[in-house]
Amino acid sequence: SETIKQTLDALLRQHVTTPLVALRLIMQEVDCIARRSKLSSSCINYDTTSRITREGLVQLLSENGHEFVPLKEETELVLYFESFSSKGRYWKRDIQGHRFVKTELNDILEHKKTDLVLIDGEPGAGKTCLLLSVLEELGKNNDIFPIFIQTREFDSQNFEATTLEFIQNIARMSEIKQVTLLVDSLDVLSISRDSHALGIFLSLLHRAQKLHNVTVIAACRTFDVKYDSRLSAVDWSHVVSIANLDFARDVLPFLNSIGVSSEAVEESQKGLLSIPRMLSMYVDIHQKGGGSKAITAQELAENYLHSVVLGD
Repeated sequence: SETIKQTLDALLRQHVTTPLVALRLIMQEVDCIARRSKLSSSCINYDTTSRITREGLVQLLSENGHEFVPLKEETELVLYFESFSSKGRYWKRDIQGHRFVKTELNDILEHKKTDLVLIDGEPGAGKTCLLLSVLEELGKNNDIFPIFIQTREFDSQNFEATTLEFIQNIARMSEIKQVTLLVDSLDVLSISRDSHALGIFLSLLHRAQKLHNVTVIAACRTFDVKYDSRLSAVDWSHVVSIANLDFARDVLPFLNSIGVSSEAVEESQKGLLSIPRMLSMYVDIHQKGGGSKAITAQELAENYLHSVVLGD
């Protein structure tokens, strides 16, 4: 009856996330055993004595995106996640006060309810800036709770110790609002000396993906997604590839606005300066009263070292 259902829901809510969905799974399992239907796909915890074991029930609920965690207040959860989201989010996102708007932002926002989204691109293309822009936009929506994780800011061993609590708290928050987990710099973990680090965060992504009302958006270099087998094996629901800036439309008008004439840029440099990070370095050199004819990232970095770093 409805009264029994409400009572069971109230009891489950104290221990399990999304209890109504969990209750339906349990009832399906009970029905499966009652019908002695061993061939039913839902009857995964059927044993020879026609019982549902505790271990089997835990497995059933866990595999279907439920976490066993006590009820928590929203204020407690917000404070908990602030300690994570505050790390690594203060990133330079403008060049001489100008912020380039990435057209890929709208694509990502349109997929804000997709399970697992990847942002990929070349080094310096603006993956972190785009991820932070997504964080900003989602933060304006009172029905969405975004969480930002800058992976390079965390010690993998310490984070691994908190992974269970982290996932459980996401599960509880997802009962209150839609949760979007933003994870940056997977490529840094890919090349890290700590070979265990990437596995920890990928495990976090996969577990979060299973939760109800949760979206995961991760950023990584294209090279690592393609050639690191751990990343290439991930089944991304949607991929957003960041393009470099358009030189004629984006870069040239900006350079003119800060006093760099089009004649100062050679044709062979246009591709390099269409990469946001390279453009930022080029502009810093210009602001120091110098110039650069670099056509590779290495040459520009050497010019930057001599003109800006050593010049100070």
